[in-house]
Amino acid sequence: MRKYLLLLVAFAFVFCPVLADAAAKADTKYIVYYFRTTGRCHSCIQMEKMTKETIEKDFAKEVKSGLVEFRSVDVETPQNKHYIKDYGLYTKSVIISEVKNGKETRWKNLDQIWKKLRNEYEFRLYISDELRQFMKGAK
Repeated sequence: MRKYLLLLVAFAFVFCPVLADAAAKADTKYIVYYFRTTGRCHSCIQMEKMTKETIEKDFAKEVKSGLVEFRSVDVETPQNKHYIKDYGLYTKSVIISEVKNGKETRWKNLDQIWKKLRNEYEFRLYISDELRQFMKGAK
């Protein structure tokens, strides 16, 4: 009986930190926003399409589990105008947001999207790499 109790205590010391870390990550979510206006040009539509497809393809497992989510947001609607001030938006933008326990803890503006728009491969690689790096930076 004592051996089983010692094994149980040893198990708890080894696996509790792992379980606690997993529980903390379960409360974390990454939202990739594409902020746009109501009227959109071809480039803006293409940018949204490539961002969404990159997230759905390169992060399919994370999307399915709910860890990563893509949202297209029209900042011209009254309920979404606050994003302009919240993120300092001045043009169509892709923002990665980390949300823990329902509250945003940090975010990043992917400010190179317009420079990479003409090269689909570079654009998709940029979105994917930036999200991976952002997720690695989570604590």
